[in-house]
Amino acid sequence: MVEVVQEPGWCGENPSLSGSAAIMDPWAYAEPATRDIIALGYDYP
Repeated sequence: MVEVVQEPGWCGENPSLSGSAAIMDPWAYAEPATRDIIALGYDYP
């Protein structure tokens, strides 16, 4: 059996954060840098 998973309508959208609101406290990452989990060092095989 194959299960089909549909993406939600908001998939691919990003929050409109700017300035200090875009910094992910307590980390120094800005929100755009968190969009690619591989670049953050995570790997989900």
